[in-house]
Amino acid sequence: MKPLVSVIRCPGYDQEMVDRAVRASITSVCDPSEIIRPGHRVLIKPNLLAKARPEKAVTTHPSLVRALINLVKELGAHPVVGDSPGGVNTEAAVRGIYKESGIGEVCRQEGVPIVDFETNVVEVNLPGGKLYRKMTVARASRDVDAIITVPKLKTHGFMMLTCGIKILFGLVPGLSKANYHLKMSRKEEFADMLLDLYSYAAPRLTVVDGVVAMEGNGPAHGVPRKLDLILASTDSVALDVVVSEVIGYRLEDVPTNLAAVKRGLTGELQDLEIVGEDLDEVRVSDFVKPITREVVRGVPPFLKHLLKDISSAKPVSNESRCTLCRVCVDNCPSQAMRVEKERVLIDYQECIRCYCCHELCPEGAIELRVHPLARPFVHTGS
Repeated sequence: MKPLVSVIRCPGYDQEMVDRAVRASITSVCDPSEIIRPGHRVLIKPNLLAKARPEKAVTTHPSLVRALINLVKELGAHPVVGDSPGGVNTEAAVRGIYKESGIGEVCRQEGVPIVDFETNVVEVNLPGGKLYRKMTVARASRDVDAIITVPKLKTHGFMMLTCGIKILFGLVPGLSKANYHLKMSRKEEFADMLLDLYSYAAPRLTVVDGVVAMEGNGPAHGVPRKLDLILASTDSVALDVVVSEVIGYRLEDVPTNLAAVKRGLTGELQDLEIVGEDLDEVRVSDFVKPITREVVRGVPPFLKHLLKDISSAKPVSNESRCTLCRVCVDNCPSQAMRVEKERVLIDYQECIRCYCCHELCPEGAIELRVHPLARPFVHTGS
């Protein structure tokens, strides 16, 4: 049987509207009572990248989290909510992110615990690991009976797309994320690491917030884009293939999709069954891609490294926006950034182009720029 992916219209975040769309998206691909049993402890994992209001489209909208909390309760199970935001996190910082996103208030109103992802960690086996056989993750992900992920549909400077697979990096505690970026500095390696993590997490269900997505230079400083869609599947990799098709990515544009096909974890679009809306009716031809989209394909890794100043966008500090908060410096995996004479300086020989600095800067002061020689080849459209 082909993997099922649902694509459902949802023209806004009115709670009743979201409740209907979420339920329709789920029941179109499975019987939820068969994957969530009475008494189960269920982790609902949204995208809580950074401190941002829901209208910024940086985090999962709280209405989807509420819809899933209520569904899990109706099935007789016990929901908990958790995520590890990007970067090095303090307890106060994480609390602030939950509050700003609106998800903290939803959990309070619904009486649902928020579980610690930063300090209560455990090493787990990865049964389908290719690069990793063990990883350190939030203990809560191991101590539940089922995981439901709720990604926000966004572009991503490094992985091109953050959705069903990339959201799983939030199972890794903040202090460990930089280490994986440093070890897996090539996109292909990082994609395989994420798929190794997927082999452990194996979400029972993924429900995508595509009502308002993010285009451009996501995942934190792109532009909100209304798509009016909620998508769902019990197969996260198949879901990402469909999402990519909706926003105009080719299979090879998204490293996790390409790696998943090579590993036999998913097929291409024709190997999947789509229910709900006709894809031709929901495709977005002008969805803006990140400026980091690869401009030259098929270049050997050693040559790509030599040409990285030309072939890839590089982060640049905008001094007029920079407040010298040091978030970029403290979260740089390769320690390529420093503050000197009240300026952020970047050593481009050490920079691995992971774009964590751009992703995590609270002021949007790290911009991405392309070498003049490469500009004619950069296409941020489809």
